[in-house]
Amino acid sequence: MEAKLKVSRALTKLACEDPFFGSCALRLDVRPEPSIPTACTDGKSILWSPEFIDTCSEEETVGLVCHEILHVLFMHCVPLGDKNPVLANIAMDFIINEVVQNECKYQLPKEGIAPEARFKNMTWQQVYAIIEQEEKYQQMAADPTISDLFDHIDQNGKLSEAAKADLKADIEQMATQAAEEAAKKQGTIPGQLQELIDKIRAPKVDWKEVLENTLRGNNPDDQTWARPNRKMLSAYDLYMPSPQYHGMGNIVVGLDTSGSVSSRELEAFLAELNSISESAAFETITILYNDSGVSSAKTFMPGDNITELHVTGRGGTCFKPVFEYVEKQDLEIDQMIYFSDMEVSNYNFPDQAPYYPVLWCSTGAQDAPFGKVLDLRGI
Repeated sequence: MEAKLKVSRALTKLACEDPFFGSCALRLDVRPEPSIPTACTDGKSILWSPEFIDTCSEEETVGLVCHEILHVLFMHCVPLGDKNPVLANIAMDFIINEVVQNECKYQLPKEGIAPEARFKNMTWQQVYAIIEQEEKYQQMAADPTISDLFDHIDQNGKLSEAAKADLKADIEQMATQAAEEAAKKQGTIPGQLQELIDKIRAPKVDWKEVLENTLRGNNPDDQTWARPNRKMLSAYDLYMPSPQYHGMGNIVVGLDTSGSVSSRELEAFLAELNSISESAAFETITILYNDSGVSSAKTFMPGDNITELHVTGRGGTCFKPVFEYVEKQDLEIDQMIYFSDMEVSNYNFPDQAPYYPVLWCSTGAQDAPFGKVLDLRGI
């Protein structure tokens, strides 16, 4: 069978039968490259040798594609420092092929590294530290023919730090989207990859500490004159104190759904929102979806699982509508948290600071005319 058809059939099989690997394969540029000995990846593409694919069965071709996808997902396409590239690739293959062969039950090309039980549950760095002391692998590292066979990871040494960060973000997004596809189609995810995805999705902020120390007032009284009781003010025109919660009270979350906010940022915001919910240090959370206007509102109680974000619009950014909505709808609010890339000018902020504290959670600009700014650029 022609090599190109063999690879095409492998991609089709994964797309139809394995939603996780299939989703990843469709997001990578898979193409032939006659100049390489076997197959390789730079984190964005999977290149394969037609001559090598000719020696593989259809089943082995499927396993080879999964093998290269795992190199991408495990972030192996980074500079190796002073490590021997052949030994590093062999160590990585021990880890990867354990997943491909023993977890996913795919066949591997005969020339590949067979997994060994002694390396199970290790990182490739741990495996490297072991095999670099063993004569067999020292000889392999010195053999030019072996060197050619295993030099299949592009280390991306010429990328700038910003480009490396973008590549990492793209790979993380690919992994989480593939996990979502697998969940929708009731597919399975290898255990090591599930751990990786859980780590990517994990909230990066200790919200219990932030809510206690950044937003919560220090006044322990049950009432405060710092702001009026709006119900008494509107109903009886009386200036009376409002309740002072020992917890966080009612939190309103402004969620920037403008086009400048990436899907990865939105997913990170969702992880942080669930972490806030799990903190249970509040009365209610009301999420206001906003780009240049509030498109929808949703209220949650402590412990509720915020499973997805209902993002619409994707237009320009203006913060004013969220603050206007709070006032016009007479929302009970004690704190506001606003998730955004904050790629706006000052005229997009309200003219005056509100009476309640505001915490800007920003993946971009770090300046605001009022409130405090929490840097989320590392998420």
